[in-house]
Amino acid sequence: YHWKSGYQGALPWSQFFDLYSLSHFIPVMDYGVYKRLYDPVTIDRVWQLDTPDFLAEGYKFDPEFTSMACNKEYIENTYSKISKSYHDPFIESIFGDLTVQAVECYQVMGGTDVAEESLLSVREGEFVLLENFEMLMHHSFAGKLFWAARASMVYAEHLRKIGDEFMLEQLSFSSADSQTGDYLSVHLRRGDYLQARPSEIPSLDGAIKQIEDKLISLNLSQVFLATDSSQHEVDYIESKLSIRVVRYTPKSDQLLSIGDGGVSIVDQWIAAHARYFIGTSESTFSFRICEERQLIGIPVYTTYNSLCPDNEPDCRQFTRWNVVT
Repeated sequence: YHWKSGYQGALPWSQFFDLYSLSHFIPVMDYGVYKRLYDPVTIDRVWQLDTPDFLAEGYKFDPEFTSMACNKEYIENTYSKISKSYHDPFIESIFGDLTVQAVECYQVMGGTDVAEESLLSVREGEFVLLENFEMLMHHSFAGKLFWAARASMVYAEHLRKIGDEFMLEQLSFSSADSQTGDYLSVHLRRGDYLQARPSEIPSLDGAIKQIEDKLISLNLSQVFLATDSSQHEVDYIESKLSIRVVRYTPKSDQLLSIGDGGVSIVDQWIAAHARYFIGTSESTFSFRICEERQLIGIPVYTTYNSLCPDNEPDCRQFTRWNVVT
């Protein structure tokens, strides 16, 4: 939904993150490297995960990882059986030529621990593809394991470099010299929130008022704005604010190179280095900026702040999660 610059698939993790840093937490490799080592690729088993029907009469929440019959129509539409193997056109369009030996379906509910027994049954050297694994929740949010994983997710060097050059040129700040620059950063989420959470976000005028008030209290004269607002809305914000509004807008060749996902990381990197940050309630984009600021070592009171709806000026702010080591 948020990536609007055309189809962007088959993207390696190295386009967004530093794989050397990730490997300090858990061994990883991009699929392209795996394919060079093990071409042609054979997936021994695909695990298709699905959740129960929450609306079914008498449904009761119970953690489970239960083998179930696969949806025949799904299998026939998604896979074509050829000489005792399955070929998934979608997967092949992303990963190239590969073969799937078996498809297994599971009904799942709960945390990742419900999958532990099944995962431990995977034989050494066996290649298992997990579809929809995000349906399982983790149990250690904001705990030691969570922060160790998050700290390993260092943004890719080429994206940090783009952000550093932008901050130096547009905000007169170098992240090599200090943690924060003399600017306010704001993540103003509009897009889907106008329909999904209209009562939880401010109007444009309400957001402008909150930005102005914070700039005055901090004695700052520039704001970095990360937003999915329309250009018309951005123009309106800029016309109403008496200070300098700075946005990262890549040129077409750079956008083609780093994609919308890369743009979002550059936005987050720049926003994370502001003296003070204000985000949008319940937005994962804002959460990632808060986490990055925590890892940099920026005080929490300048970090876990969110814009308030017009009718609730003293709204609840982000929960403050301290880094656990």
